[in-house]
Order: sequence, then structure tokens, then C-alpha cells
Amino acid sequence: MKCARPLVLTTLVATAAALACTTDDVTTQPPDSRNLFPLPDAAFAEYLIFRGVPGVVVNEADAATAYSLDVDVVGEVTELSLSKTNSAIADLQMAGVATADTRITSLAGLEHFLSLETLRITSNDVASIDLSRLTRLRNLEMNFNEVGSLNLSGNCWRRDRSGSAFAWRQPERSTGTAGARGL
Repeated sequence: MKCARPLVLTTLVATAAALACTTDDVTTQPPDSRNLFPLPDAAFAEYLIFRGVPGVVVNEADAATAYSLDVDVVGEVTELSLSKTNSAIADLQMAGVATADTRITSLAGLEHFLSLETLRITSNDVASIDLSRLTRLRNLEMNFNEVGSLNLSGNCWRRDRSGSAFAWRQPERSTGTAGARGL
């Protein structure tokens, strides 16, 4: 009978410990509620990270790295300088950016930078740019690209007379009175 007491006592202690545990002390992560847009061009994504642009999300899974934009965060960015000139490439290499000497070919995701006022994409291999949603864009510099398609619908642009081959400026919109002419 002496052996039964320790067994009963052990069973009681184990039962009490099990009953003391509740699911209230277990925390779970809520599902990712961010509005993410996948970035297909790693050179674009890594340059955004190098520039410290908020809202770039790095997803590392299965030994592969993928990048996304948090659409709600990047919508507040007002200026992007993504030129891949020789000096910019040297800076990227010194910082250890894997795609330092890879030129940007796709700007997919740029349409989510809704507050963008200035965009510089000199010395890249961008073939198509859709700026139709970027209605606040005022300055565009895109020398030395392979642009075959440029969508500026919804914007009124004129060529900058400073002599730059592909620098365009959006005229200031008139806030004037009756009789003021818009461009």
C-alpha cells in the first residue's frame, strides 16, 4: 500500500498542473494584414532598400529571396533616385548590394508610389514605364534607358528647355482666377 500513495500524489500534481495551463497565455501572430505587391525586379527592390525607402518587405523562404512593397507605406514616398551611373554602382558595391551592377529592367510596383513628385531612373534598362497613376509627379529624369513605352496619360507634361534630352517637367497647375489659362 505504500507504493500507491506516491502514485496518487504524482497523479494529483500532474492533473493540477494540466488544469493550471490555459490558452490565455499563448499568443498567436495575427495574419499579415499588409497590402503587399510583389516586386519582380530584384535590382529595383534592392536599390529601394539601399536608399532606405520605407515599405520594402524582404521575404526569405526556401533559400530564395523575394521582395514586396507595402502599398500603404510606399504611397507616402515623394522622391526616388534610382540611377545606375558608374558612381552609383560603386556606392552600391561598397554597400554590398548583390545587384549593384545589375540595371533595373522593370519598375512594376512604381504605380503604388502615389505621392511621388520626383523620379530619376538614369542609366537603367527600363523598356516600359506607366506613370498614369502618379498624378503628383513633377520631375522625371530617365536618360540612357531603352524606353519604348511611356504612359503619361492623366498628366500634362512639357520638355524641359535646360537641354537635357529626357528631362521632363510637369507644369505647375493653375490655382488662379477666372481667365487664367491652363497648359
